[in-house]
This record gives sequence, C-alpha cells and structure tokens, in this order.
Amino acid sequence: MSPRPQLETSADLAKLGSFGPHFHELTVDDAWRAEVERLGRHGRLRTSAQRLARLYLSDFDANALTGMYRMLLLPEHAFRSLLDGRTGGRLLDVGAGSGDVTAALSPCFDELEATEVSRGMAKKLTKRGIRCHAVDLTEAPLTDRSFDAVSLLNVLDRCQRPRQLLRHCLQALRPGGTFIVALALPYRPFYFDGPATPDPLERLECDPGPNGTWEDAARRFIERDLLPLDLTLQRLARAPYLSAGDSQSSLYELDDVVVVLTKR
Repeated sequence: MSPRPQLETSADLAKLGSFGPHFHELTVDDAWRAEVERLGRHGRLRTSAQRLARLYLSDFDANALTGMYRMLLLPEHAFRSLLDGRTGGRLLDVGAGSGDVTAALSPCFDELEATEVSRGMAKKLTKRGIRCHAVDLTEAPLTDRSFDAVSLLNVLDRCQRPRQLLRHCLQALRPGGTFIVALALPYRPFYFDGPATPDPLERLECDPGPNGTWEDAARRFIERDLLPLDLTLQRLARAPYLSAGDSQSSLYELDDVVVVLTKR
C-alpha cells in the first residue's frame, strides 16, 4: 500500500532567514482533503496505455492522450488566502497543462488566458473554455504586456531555459502586477523532447546541495532567481503538489514552494 500523503505546509522560519516574516502557513482543512480524495487512481489498463504512449510521446502528450494524472496544487480558497487580496483583472497562466491547477486559480481573477506547448494539453484547455496560446513562451514572448497577473506553476523545472522563461513571463506583466510562481523542491530539472528527457540548457541557482533543506532551497530560489528580476516578495508558502495515482501508487506528491511577488 502506498503511504498517505504528507500534505506538508509548515516551515522552519529561522532557516528562511529574512524571508521568514513573509511565510504564510496554509491550513489543510476538510475541503482541501476532499479535493485530494477526488484525485482518484487510474487502473492497470490505463496505466499500461500511458506507458506505451510514452515510448513515442512526451509525458504531457501521453497524459493528454490517455486522460491520466489529474493535478492539484492548491484549492481555490487556499489560493485566495495566499494572494491576500491581490485578485481580479486579467490572468495569464503559463504552461497550464490540462488546466487542473488553472481551474482552481482562475476564479480569483476576472479574465483568463493560458499558454501551453503540448498540443494535446492545449486542446484540453480549449475544450475547458480557456483561451490558449499554443506557443512556447520561452522562445516567443507575447506581444500583450498588460496582464494584471501571471502564474508560472511547476514549469521552471520542465523547460529548456528557465531563466529566459522568467524574463518573458515578466514582459507580459504590467508594472505593479502580481507574479505567482511554484517550483518543486528539491530542484530536479529536465525537459521533454518527445519521449527523451535531456538536461535543460539553463539551470536555476536554487539547489542547496545534498544536505540542504526545503527552506534552504526556497530561500535560494527567491534570493538568486526571482528578486534579481526587479520583483518584490509579498508572500511564500509551502504546498503539496499532487497527482492522481495509477496501478503503481495511490498518489504522487512533490514538495512545492509557492511565491507571490509584484513587479516594480
């Protein structure tokens, strides 16, 4: 039997250093636990179909084809708590995938657009009624630079050039706008080139080494990768990044830092 999810949201504030006062501890309540239960688990047949598709396609395209691995980062009320009133206006969700995480964040805003590289996932977003730009924002920044908020949730560790992607995301954000970033820690980057998973061409500087803690990595991510981009830290949180299970595990869980910043 697979272990129960940890659903960790606490942190050692002392290890966060000067960022400790910005830490916002989220409460995993009954509504959140109910969302976790709804993720479900795929059976052996669908799991086998996804593994077969992965021989020829990227993980994202294989998941889109087989309808596998629904995702959960934060439920809507947790996003609202973390954003602390920085809601409303136009949101651009970069690398939205199938739209599971987007669906929880989008009610916090008045309008929503998304970008997605995977053709299969882009079709799913369109079917969900989300206006999707099927572009790689790393290579082709949007000409629209008036978004009130940009979200980049669990994308930086799955792209070729995370630094360039950050810069292009911020080009789409108006001055004073809100930037929401999530990254799984420890930092273990790769990207999909069809079924292959090569190392990225750029790396973030958030890896504290084998003996580093979640707090060490989160602090370095903010200090070295985000604040130098002329951003101001508002809040950070720790959140479980969950995926529906399959025939091998009842659930998959990563340990995320979620950061809310504003563009100067």
